[in-house]
Amino acid sequence: MHKSSRTPNKLSNVQTVADWMVAIRDPNPKVRAEAIRSLASTSIGGCKPEGILLTGLATALQDESPRVRAEAANMLTLIDTQDESTFIGLTNALQDPYRVVRKYATVAIANHGAAAVPALTKALHDSASIVREHAAFALGCLLAENARPALPALITALNDPDLSVRESVALAISIIGPKSTDSIPSLIVVLRDPCSNVREHIENAFIAFGPAARSAVPALIAALRDSDFKVVESAAKVLGLIGLAGDDDVAALMVALAHPEFIVRSRAAEELGAIGSAAAAAVPALIAALNDDYYCVVTHARKALHTIRTQLLRTTRQIQTSLAMLDSEPN
Repeated sequence: MHKSSRTPNKLSNVQTVADWMVAIRDPNPKVRAEAIRSLASTSIGGCKPEGILLTGLATALQDESPRVRAEAANMLTLIDTQDESTFIGLTNALQDPYRVVRKYATVAIANHGAAAVPALTKALHDSASIVREHAAFALGCLLAENARPALPALITALNDPDLSVRESVALAISIIGPKSTDSIPSLIVVLRDPCSNVREHIENAFIAFGPAARSAVPALIAALRDSDFKVVESAAKVLGLIGLAGDDDVAALMVALAHPEFIVRSRAAEELGAIGSAAAAAVPALIAALNDDYYCVVTHARKALHTIRTQLLRTTRQIQTSLAMLDSEPN
């Protein structure tokens, strides 16, 4: 009981920055760790955690106690700073022998923006899966233009043996948005990943390519028969966004109109409407969808039918006008 009361007794006198600097140099590592944690719930002397406090945290990253180093790295995840001393400290912390310290350091260093990308890219190869997972997460938190140089390493990391790492990597890729079409073949392969979340995230990554991702259409069509409805719904959405026109595409979406999950049927009807008159073959299936038990399916089916009809009528009028002009010309 005596030992557990020492930390709060010592910290009860911490009211100024000077008091806090003394506390993080206390011989007892528990006191040092608690002093760092206290920054999350208090503003010492009305001062925000910057300046000398950041210097203190940077110093704590080199503490002999793993607990203190971990608390310092964790605290820096909450502070949006470009302070050079903390950046150097976090870069070094990514080499810490304790994986918890490295885990927090990956998230904290992301606050430094583009400057953190090389260190985070290297952390994708860390020996601890929890660190690799958080490195991918951190890259996904950066502005897309800042994180894009890390995409080749992220795409390679899609082969990581750890499922949680692959999920985090796939999500980061979908957020950043790949631009180089050279990566499309590698991403298509990942659509067969055993983890449904990975498959769903990678499907969303194809949105960034737009029509340039047409080579992924066969794989996305195959995904419409996935066992996970989220993957199917996502595939239908992506197919519509990258542009569809082929008969196979329409046929696949017609199959999706009969999917057991209503959200998939709704998305399929919506994407058939996005295709427009080229989806005329789906009219019977869309008419049948007007009797669906779910309002959203009925709504999207009605909209799709209206769009198809409008475009077909416009085309018919154009043909009639052209024929009338030809008929009016003298022989």
